[in-house]
Amino acid sequence: AVIFSVLLMLIYIGYRFDFYFAPGAVVALGHDVIITMGAFSLLNKEFNISMLAALLTIVGYSINDTIIVYDRIRENRHLINSNNLNDIVNLSINQTLGRTIITVLMVLFVLFAIFFKGGGTLHDFAFAMIVGFISGTYSSIFIASPCYIGMYRLMPKIKKLFGK
Repeated sequence: AVIFSVLLMLIYIGYRFDFYFAPGAVVALGHDVIITMGAFSLLNKEFNISMLAALLTIVGYSINDTIIVYDRIRENRHLINSNNLNDIVNLSINQTLGRTIITVLMVLFVLFAIFFKGGGTLHDFAFAMIVGFISGTYSSIFIASPCYIGMYRLMPKIKKLFGK
């Protein structure tokens, strides 16, 4: 289910934005799922249906956060007449950073309450969500955006190599 949802999101981002954005989003999603599953594995926690629900929720949150950053990059590319893509991406991240931090902190407050007050199943669900939301926030800023820059710079070289 997670792989299927990631593939659908790749198609959506490629269609909605640009092909340059899609690989970074998928790499960020893969990072979030691997980090969350790795934390569960490291602590010898059981993979169950609540873990699957947490992973799907994490994928949804992470792609939403990544799309917000990507949308700001796309807007700034049209508004700012600059050839320096690094500056545009940096400005876009800075413009969305406050919203991102406030959102994840509010969600983490609730998740920590569930983690400490909930029962066994809720405890595992909240743990997966905490790890995934922290990882998702990190990846949408530090993984997805640099992947976009890399794809943007790499594609002309690939097109030139294949003669297109």
